Amino acid sequence: MTIFNQFSAVLMISTVLLTVLVGLRLRRVSGLNSLMILVVAGGIMIGIWSAIRPSSSDVDSVASAEQLIGNGKPTLLEFFSQY
Repeated sequence: MTIFNQFSAVLMISTVLLTVLVGLRLRRVSGLNSLMILVVAGGIMIGIWSAIRPSSSDVDSVASAEQLIGNGKPTLLEFFSQY
């Protein structure tokens, strides 16, 4: 079992944003600038998370999988679990 997966993304994003906020406060950056930086950083992190998260399957049943596999083209099967 790995420590970092799609379910720990919320925790990692929160940790990074909190670290950025503490760094900005230590550098005495103004409140409005800190807020803008946090919004941009949060948007980038959420965008990255949405790009790497697993999506739903293209195949819903065994019959549809067999139909795709038996079409004469090489087929790559990928098995994954949401957990």
